[in-house]
Amino acid sequence: MNSSIFRRPKLRAVALAVVPGLLAMGPAWAGEIGPLQTQKCNDPPPALASVNEFDPLADGQVTGLWLKPGTTRTTAGTNSRESPELAGTKLYSSSQMFEFKDPKGQLISGKYSEMIVAGTDKKCKCHLRIQVREGCVTKVVINKYLHPLKLVADYRDDLSGKIPSRSASRSKDGTTVTFDLTSPVCAGQDTRWLLLNTSIEEVAPLDVLQFVTPEGQFSPPLPVHVPLIQ
Repeated sequence: MNSSIFRRPKLRAVALAVVPGLLAMGPAWAGEIGPLQTQKCNDPPPALASVNEFDPLADGQVTGLWLKPGTTRTTAGTNSRESPELAGTKLYSSSQMFEFKDPKGQLISGKYSEMIVAGTDKKCKCHLRIQVREGCVTKVVINKYLHPLKLVADYRDDLSGKIPSRSASRSKDGTTVTFDLTSPVCAGQDTRWLLLNTSIEEVAPLDVLQFVTPEGQFSPPLPVHVPLIQ
């Protein structure tokens, strides 16, 4: 998997179009924009500071309840009016198929779509939506999520999709984020756009995304963009 630094000259013009509030976006996000590689959300892109140089108290841009390590937050939904930093430039969007079997041999399959926006605060706003073709999914888990600054987990109530998350939780070490859906997403259904409103300027793809069935079966790890800490 190519993890080279995102180079702006290679982007098509549509990838840099500013979309106020992103309200005009919808199913078209399924189209490919940008390669599956490191995405920079700051402009101009200064060198990313080391983890030790981050100061959470200095961050005042990300709005919403902070999902601290070892906590669970109810997700009530958010939008670009309540969180103005969500408006910005779409850098990347793609859709990928997934399938796996539970212990009983039941096939769980579908498609997940990912979209990355450079927010007005020049930080990465990561979105994820699941569309299920067979079986059911009740949780979305993202592992190896290294994020030393303020992180807000929610869903977009101003965009497409049907089933929202009920809550988001974070492991005690802070490296695993789990979205618990309000009800199983089964064949023919989809989720709202799940949001990780980050304070990070770069994200890169890793095989760290997993879907969980009602029986507790985890899918194999799938690629998704997570914070890049150097």
